[in-house]
Amino acid sequence: MIRDWNSLGLRATSSHSIKVQNSFVPESMAFDIATEPRYGDPIYRVPFLPFAQTSFAAVSMGIAHHFLEECRTLADRKAVEWGESQPGRLKALLEAVGREEQRLTEASSLFHAIVQSSWEALVREGALPPERWHKVGQISQQAASTTRSGAQSVFPLLGMTGLLQEHPLNRTWRDLHTVTQHSVLLSL
Repeated sequence: MIRDWNSLGLRATSSHSIKVQNSFVPESMAFDIATEPRYGDPIYRVPFLPFAQTSFAAVSMGIAHHFLEECRTLADRKAVEWGESQPGRLKALLEAVGREEQRLTEASSLFHAIVQSSWEALVREGALPPERWHKVGQISQQAASTTRSGAQSVFPLLGMTGLLQEHPLNRTWRDLHTVTQHSVLLSL
């Protein structure tokens, strides 16, 4: 194991590199993503790119949901203090969180609808045209973009608490920005 995962976020994944030398791997334990699948289950017929896009987009939505929960927790903890000294700040944070929760709900609904209908069509038809997989990828990228921009819009309202490395707000913000930085989620 090459301990080279020194990223901004998602540190708990320990996504280090692996190097194998002078080891035999039986063909039955190996695969090539460019060849036909060996197994008949529909999941093996999902091309790598849309599979990766949907996986990472789903992770980004889960992390975004957690981030917004942590924002609400902070608002609850600071309600009395900010309510007396900075009522506008508390109001702005709660409005921003509410707005981003709504955007996340809408993005999640669209994402799940496209992924679910594509899965059902794949199971029913045995294959999907490239255009359908492209649509799945686009929706995944849009969902990830929504999560990233939502966190960006709320973060400045968190004050110094959001900057504390060990605080859940900071950790979830870093994790979200790390997963959404993956090239499969960027529409370039």
